[in-house]
Amino acid sequence: DVAAAAGVSTATVSNYINRTKPVSAHTEQRIKEAITTLNYTPNLSARSLKSNQYNDVGVILPNLNDSYYAQIFQGIELAFQNTNYFLNLSFSYDIPDIERNIVHGLLSKNICGLILITCQPDDWRFYYDHFTSRDKPLVLIDRFINHLDTIFVSFDNRSTLFHIIKSMLSQGKRDIYLFTGPETFHCENECIRGYQEAHLSMDVPFDRRRITCASLNKED
Repeated sequence: DVAAAAGVSTATVSNYINRTKPVSAHTEQRIKEAITTLNYTPNLSARSLKSNQYNDVGVILPNLNDSYYAQIFQGIELAFQNTNYFLNLSFSYDIPDIERNIVHGLLSKNICGLILITCQPDDWRFYYDHFTSRDKPLVLIDRFINHLDTIFVSFDNRSTLFHIIKSMLSQGKRDIYLFTGPETFHCENECIRGYQEAHLSMDVPFDRRRITCASLNKED
């Protein structure tokens, strides 16, 4: 329709839209006017099917109530601004079944990659079968999936907690409590290790009862 309205070939319109070949300024103006008149928008889904290249990226976070996760998503969103990629954000609420259902739904959209804070640290096979073995990019944040070879991004929680607790102990503080998430997750486990190692380095006994692990939701 655009080609007919502009009086050019469909190949010329395609070259203009996809920037595959240059078109003259006069032809470009005619195509622009035809697109405006017809209110034409390229069908990205159809283009993806034809080229077998998809620009949707999945993002799964535990929730957005925690300002920490909100800031992580803001950073992800900022990184993808001014790119051709589209973010698909979902929340697992730290429920494995929900996380798996979200992954299946995202894969049905043919996402080109997934950014994930998982609640399944031991379910390596699931992500190996759906991502690693298919060379589909998978980026894990904070929570490592055991025995899975993929990109992992995290703070050095162990070292951070070690230095914080050691500093407090050196000031004579002894009644120090640690509140953290489930110990089965990598980042939380690293916090606990840093807490314990700081006490050991100062020859100060630590009471395991002063470590509280809980799901990081409003109820807990």
